[in-house]
Amino acid sequence: MQADPELARIFQIGTVDPDRLEEHELLRFVFVCFSFFRMFDDIHLQLENGTVDVELWEGYKTHYGAYCMSPGFQYYWKLRSSIFRPAFRDSFDSLAPPEVVLMDEMVTAPRGPIAE
Repeated sequence: MQADPELARIFQIGTVDPDRLEEHELLRFVFVCFSFFRMFDDIHLQLENGTVDVELWEGYKTHYGAYCMSPGFQYYWKLRSSIFRPAFRDSFDSLAPPEVVLMDEMVTAPRGPIAE
């Protein structure tokens, strides 16, 4: 997305409110969601196979969980979750909302010193 500012804009809007996207933008957002979920489904499979460290997975889970709780990713998940592996679906459906700030919140938050 760094190389495509338009896709970054679509991602930012779609994550928060997919209803604000035009049809052609929504198609791009859906593809990004698919890629995002597929990547994490693959990492989850590697965790099950013992080729990904549990601590590493916990970091990934926090990262994807932050996005997956957003309205846009929930919209996608309701429509397409059946295309992912059952074990990953179960893992996703059991997620608790993480304590991680989403990118759009980082961009719109007031800037100041970072608390230690």
